[in-house]
Amino acid sequence: MLFRSLARVSQIVDYIFYVIYALLGLRFILALMAARSGAGFVRFIVAVTDPFYEPFRGIVASPRTDGGHTLMLPLVIAIIVYVLLHLGINGLLRLIAHRKTAI
Repeated sequence: MLFRSLARVSQIVDYIFYVIYALLGLRFILALMAARSGAGFVRFIVAVTDPFYEPFRGIVASPRTDGGHTLMLPLVIAIIVYVLLHLGINGLLRLIAHRKTAI
């Protein structure tokens, strides 16, 4: 029973992180393509991803071209940190599940 509930929690954690990856990846692509910041969809993506991006804002410089294309390196760092956090949480859940079932 515990194993099933931990497996369900792991699935939920996976889903949440996959949504975060998709949104941050979309924000990265929009910045790279120099999407108009006044467009409704761009404003929506920025508003939704801001809480996840904010801790990493300004951590390193973001190179920008004359055409407005931006390589948002802090966003790349954010995605890497979220991947590591995701792996850590899933590893912890696996550790708990195996420890409880082995007893």
